[in-house]
Amino acid sequence: MKKGTYISLLAGYAVTVAVYGMWQHFGLPLLPLVFALPVFYLAVVSLVPTKWHGSLGLLMSAAGDYCGESGMFLLQASFFAVAHIFYAVYFLRGAWFRPSSLAAALLLCAAVAVAASRIIPAVGNPTEHGAVVVYAVLITLMCASSFFWKGKGRGWYIAGALLFLISDVFLAWNRFVRPFTWSSVAVLSCYWAAQALLAGSYLARFIRRPLFR
Repeated sequence: MKKGTYISLLAGYAVTVAVYGMWQHFGLPLLPLVFALPVFYLAVVSLVPTKWHGSLGLLMSAAGDYCGESGMFLLQASFFAVAHIFYAVYFLRGAWFRPSSLAAALLLCAAVAVAASRIIPAVGNPTEHGAVVVYAVLITLMCASSFFWKGKGRGWYIAGALLFLISDVFLAWNRFVRPFTWSSVAVLSCYWAAQALLAGSYLARFIRRPLFR
């Protein structure tokens, strides 16, 4: 893949995000397909070099976006849970279990436990309560697994995984604990940046002159 092709692919992602923004700006009926378009686009272009677990993760994320915008919370959580499994499988292939990585993963788990101690008790619906618990475990596993990635672009993968986690903490806090101003901006900016970092880091490996040395 040429570097110009790589830049064009990521620019296309920015266009899909802009389409969503303009759609909202003009007050058009927000179709679930429009909301799912940015991440679905990343899923498609990530198949350009080869098939990978992250493509499946992106496809599951796009399905989760569609369900979330359609008001189907449990299906949304289910699709994203599967997405995190695919991401974790990708990160853990030939994982490098260094002491520093293990310490970072444990620190992350402790931070998530603190946030979960406020969010999970606030989930009133028993079915949603169980789904949130399972989802919290899986996204934590995904995020922690990024610390063990041994290939190039490790820092970008970690940044993407952390932003994904932060986005979901914002989302859960706004939904279950206390709504806050600009919640949608906080959630979507972190989420779309996360997916761009994850997919972009993967695609960067296939540039003829790699970005990562």
